Amino acid sequence: PHETNATLFQIAAYISLLCLVIIIVLTVIVWPKLSDALEIVSTATSAIFAMPFMMMMPLVSLAAAVAAIAAFAFVLINFVTPDPHAVLRALDDFIRNFFHGLDFFANSSVDTVVGAFNQSGDDLGLSVDTSSALPYVNLTASVDEAYFAIGGVIFEAFVATWIVFFIDAIAYTSIAGATVYWYSVESQPKEERDESMVQSHALARSIGRVFRFHLGSMAMGSGILALVRTVRYVMVVLDERTKELQASSMLAKFAMKCVHCVLWCFEKSIKFITRFAYVFIGATGDNFCKSAVRTFKLVVEHPLQMAANELSLWVFVLLQTLLTPLACALLAY
Repeated sequence: PHETNATLFQIAAYISLLCLVIIIVLTVIVWPKLSDALEIVSTATSAIFAMPFMMMMPLVSLAAAVAAIAAFAFVLINFVTPDPHAVLRALDDFIRNFFHGLDFFANSSVDTVVGAFNQSGDDLGLSVDTSSALPYVNLTASVDEAYFAIGGVIFEAFVATWIVFFIDAIAYTSIAGATVYWYSVESQPKEERDESMVQSHALARSIGRVFRFHLGSMAMGSGILALVRTVRYVMVVLDERTKELQASSMLAKFAMKCVHCVLWCFEKSIKFITRFAYVFIGATGDNFCKSAVRTFKLVVEHPLQMAANELSLWVFVLLQTLLTPLACALLAY
């Protein structure tokens, strides 16, 4: 056992040394760009000092997201707990009444047109039958309660995730718009500043612009993220449901792990693109598709700078993660 442990520790040491060498090489490569990244962080900090209410935006979005999750939990409990057949009957009645209403309005509004068409089309053998009702599917008879409940849960999870990402997108774009305005106008020297561009309450105006012009872009970006995240939720459930199969088949277990890895990487890539697309939306006012294309071009044209920015962001997040609980512990002590 001691020799085995020594071998394992030696392998871990070699892996750690390799990781250290890779980090050093990457740091040397992106080192010229780190100064620009630190300058970006310094500018962003100045914007926060100039508009301190931006510090409240993450808290507001977090509160709204918690409310959305609580509403989802409430709907989920009321959806799953009762008899699913009762929910099916209620939906069945709603769809039946909906189609009957469409059938009534359609037949009553086109009777004259259909009669004229039949009269003029007798010679051609053409006619329209208005006696047939619009298509209707009896959900109670055609849908199994268990599948209906599972589909309802997946749909509710998708909607709740979409709402959470939608709220986060609004907050992110609002902050980006306010920061761009501050950098373009407020940070300039007074003798060089265009006074016609000066506005009061920049953050509030940025939020107003997002609600007035960009809610569609917010919905599209957050909808894509929610769809990918919902697929990951479904795969987690399938992973739990197929534990016995994975225990008996190494191929099935390997395939499931590969699917999880691919979906995780895909979600991270989509989240990276949408995050910078929100910045472009707040800065230029373009729609989501144009902003996503600009993000691709930015990554292709400045890969080292983007890597340096992400490295700086990761370092600051790590420091925040370590220093925040340490400060709380010191204050409590």
